[in-house]
Amino acid sequence: MRIRPTSRRSMMTYTGRTIDPLHLKDTDVSIEDIAHSLSCICRFGGHSEEHYSVAEHSLYVEALLDYRGEPDSTKLWGLLHDASEAYLGDVPRPYKSRVYFDGSDGFSLAPLSPIADVELQVLGCVRDAFGLVWPIPLEVHRADVDVLEWELAAQMGIEVDVPTDVSLVVAAVRASKNLEHWYDVEKEFTFRFGDLMEDYSP
Repeated sequence: MRIRPTSRRSMMTYTGRTIDPLHLKDTDVSIEDIAHSLSCICRFGGHSEEHYSVAEHSLYVEALLDYRGEPDSTKLWGLLHDASEAYLGDVPRPYKSRVYFDGSDGFSLAPLSPIADVELQVLGCVRDAFGLVWPIPLEVHRADVDVLEWELAAQMGIEVDVPTDVSLVVAAVRASKNLEHWYDVEKEFTFRFGDLMEDYSP
């Protein structure tokens, strides 16, 4: 029987860890928690045409980086670039962009708000837990945006120009992997992490 957290500042993870998400430690981070949580969290604030998880999105980003010939150090971040959402939740882009970018429409890696600070702190714990490179390679951000274009078309019904390699990669992953249910996505996410970590050397 698990013990209920006594502090309102604490939360319990899938594996039973009691953590303070605003003061996360690298020893709090678990790939099992990340894979499970991201497989259950829906992209687009739950407004997609079907359940489409953050974990499935991350699998496509990692696969696209692999297709583009990026090293394992970059592909690992492709898989884990949204890992902070396992502890902080997914913030929809319209709100996040205003908070992160201080009202501008440009892209910035610099933290400009308390929310951005916390997300970077959590990602720093993920980095330390798994020995990842830092900062997150720019190629990951580019792949993230490119996969978003496919998602806007496939999940939101928006007419956009999808990069050709993204369509090819997503089709290949869907044809070769069983991603029908959230637990299938969780299993594949965990497998890809283990496969990348097996020969990884920072």
